[in-house]
Amino acid sequence: MKKTIQKPKAVIFDVGGVVLDWKSAVPKVSKLLNISDEKMFEELWSHNVDMDLGKKHQDEFWKYLSEKYNPKANPMSLKKTWIEEQPRIEAGWGLLKEIKKAGLMTVCCTNNWKDTLEKQMEFHPDFSLFDHIFDSCYMGIRKPDEEIYKVIENEIGYSGAEIFFIDDVKENCEGAKKLNWNTFQFDCVISKGERDRNKIKEILNI
Repeated sequence: MKKTIQKPKAVIFDVGGVVLDWKSAVPKVSKLLNISDEKMFEELWSHNVDMDLGKKHQDEFWKYLSEKYNPKANPMSLKKTWIEEQPRIEAGWGLLKEIKKAGLMTVCCTNNWKDTLEKQMEFHPDFSLFDHIFDSCYMGIRKPDEEIYKVIENEIGYSGAEIFFIDDVKENCEGAKKLNWNTFQFDCVISKGERDRNKIKEILNI
């Protein structure tokens, strides 16, 4: 028997790991810096939160990495590579279109860095399908802080079980559950996300 829930009023999508594969950009940047992917991930985890919260601009981050690992690597080239080399997750975009067609409100909530989402919106016109977009670096709060979910509820006019939340990070889903949102942890690796796209369609009965 397939799992279904009462159809929500709004469906909220994460960006990284749901519609764009940010992890695939890591080897590209690592190569420019002449460091291992493991070292690049280490640097990301060390600086990510401050950039997500808008406390630090990513230009500072790329300058720091260039100076530390490879002065020949242009910081702006690193930034450009990071933003432009995140492949589309077509299963996620396809799901967004199907949910939009079903008449549900579509919302984007991303932990992101200043200048990133703006450029991604230029490269991917599909972002226009979202009725609302929430970017952590301009809000000063990030997932899984309950406050970001409360701000979203206030802005979109729906709350609790009226919301279905799709994110690739378990902790972000757990944070949303505290406000009684229905959640789904998305995996873009297995069948390139198609398995979870179909699971969500079944749950939402669309």
